[in-house]
Amino acid sequence: MVFWHILVVCWLLVGEGEPKMELVITSKTITVYGQTSIGDFSCCYSQNGLQDTLTLNPSQRLDFKIPVDSFSCGNFLLNRDFRQTLRANEYPKTMVEATDFRAEQGYIVCNIAVEIAGKVLEFMDVQMDQHKNKLETCLSISSQELDLKPPSKLGGLVQVDDELSINFSLGI
Repeated sequence: MVFWHILVVCWLLVGEGEPKMELVITSKTITVYGQTSIGDFSCCYSQNGLQDTLTLNPSQRLDFKIPVDSFSCGNFLLNRDFRQTLRANEYPKTMVEATDFRAEQGYIVCNIAVEIAGKVLEFMDVQMDQHKNKLETCLSISSQELDLKPPSKLGGLVQVDDELSINFSLGI
């Protein structure tokens, strides 16, 4: 069995023209991390059981169309605040588009466009770290870039920091 895997990898690497690399995407996970004046929070969306093929070439494209209501933040209060902050009633879906996958200097690189609450942010030449069973990258954005107002509770005693981290993970 191992022989066949080695044979397939060699064939892919020494085939005609440019080397081709294909990965089977089995899951997609997006996690938003933030901090408040009293602690950290995370809101996660995950889709498992996929069988999408990712080929490293400029025409490859992966789309995430995520209903904002599908993010889970751990409890109904955080879920409600997250949805209100992202104006889920007005913008019920968050879109992520990853394009132009390519191998550069031992890494997989792509371009990522994120649409949140009607605003699009573009990140060029994003390096994805390849671990044993996933590709990952983390992007930093601010709520100001998205024209969002972070929630404030208890008369301003509990505030959400402006900076958010978005972790993208593809199970392979």
